[in-house]
Amino acid sequence: MTSVELIVLGAAGTVAVGGLAIANLRLAIVVLMSAAAFTMTWNDVRLGSLTLSDLLLIATIGLVAISPIQVRPLRKLISRAQKSLLLYAMLLLVGGLVGGIIRQQPDVGWDVALRFAISVVTIAFLVSVLVKRRDDFELYAMWYVLGAAVNAIVAITGGELVVGRSIGFTNHPNHLGLAMLLALFLAIATLGSPNKFVSRVTAVSILPIIAAIILSGSRGALLASSVGLLALILMKRGRATPWLSVVALAVVLLAFTLPQTLRSGTSGFGRLFSPTDSEAASGSERLLFYREATELIRDSPVFGEGFSQALVFHSVPLQVLVVGGVFGLAGFFFLVRGALRAVRYAVVPGRPILEQACGAGLIATAVFLLVANALFDRYYLFFVSMAFLACSPQLLSPVHAAQPTENAVVGSKGRNQRR
Repeated sequence: MTSVELIVLGAAGTVAVGGLAIANLRLAIVVLMSAAAFTMTWNDVRLGSLTLSDLLLIATIGLVAISPIQVRPLRKLISRAQKSLLLYAMLLLVGGLVGGIIRQQPDVGWDVALRFAISVVTIAFLVSVLVKRRDDFELYAMWYVLGAAVNAIVAITGGELVVGRSIGFTNHPNHLGLAMLLALFLAIATLGSPNKFVSRVTAVSILPIIAAIILSGSRGALLASSVGLLALILMKRGRATPWLSVVALAVVLLAFTLPQTLRSGTSGFGRLFSPTDSEAASGSERLLFYREATELIRDSPVFGEGFSQALVFHSVPLQVLVVGGVFGLAGFFFLVRGALRAVRYAVVPGRPILEQACGAGLIATAVFLLVANALFDRYYLFFVSMAFLACSPQLLSPVHAAQPTENAVVGSKGRNQRR
């Protein structure tokens, strides 16, 4: 999509949403956030340095700011589940910005810092404000999955290739692999939704999403999705028959796609188990990146090198240390602590599939981010933000939201009897 087409689309959308906001502000906010979730994985559809999803998130923030919800104190707007994500962002920004000033980083560093700040702050804030109940979660998860499925179909049906690997609406095959990986676990999370429309949409989306993981040729995405699915099966503890069918579906799909993809070298299995000379060289190149990262960390241990170094090194923990130094490491500690808390909540026996799939997705994300450049990409931050909220007691079911708890009812009866 060209810049002119994006500007025309944006102008038309602004007029339409502006009219809707005048008629029904709350509905306009939901529409904008749904559109942002739908385009979340399209990181190559952009206007300048901002993606279409970034622009939609900013517009949603604008409408939320003028809605009655903004009169509430900020500390009550940000949910506890999102605070670890925001602390991570704040500390990394402090280390990276100060390090950038000290090192006199080029303009690209400030551009990356801006995109990172917009992605984290807008997503954490909007998820806190707009996702209060399970049906809210399922709505935005469905739009995210549906947008990822469109992205996957573009990748499958002959979209742009990079070294024989599909990229869809992303700017690199590994980004396509990560985006599809996260969409897969959100799709599984909503399969058990009481809303039949949501469950059917996400069920239909699983097939192209798995195909796109394979066609991206991303070894990290293939390995991480396998680890995540295995974790989900273990969480179900013998009650995993419906979810084993998802794995079986993936195996069947692999059987049909491997003969074709292995010839072009685009299969994750092919790149993992029978790499070409260039792919083997890619692995050696990563080791050189890791060695260079350790040297930069030694040179700037406190504040880091700034955000100009954020797009190298193929490992988010190394990116955090290089960009923000000790401050970035402290922020990363809060992010890891939030993820561990969420996974610990998800693995409790008897949890619904929504919580367990999000917990398994966090495990898969952790595996992938060890070997990926994904410091500021909004689609992984959106998944982490949603998973943190899903794996916490703060996400209410519609029943709990509409009715008082049993203890509250009993307490009320007791007070009436004493009177």
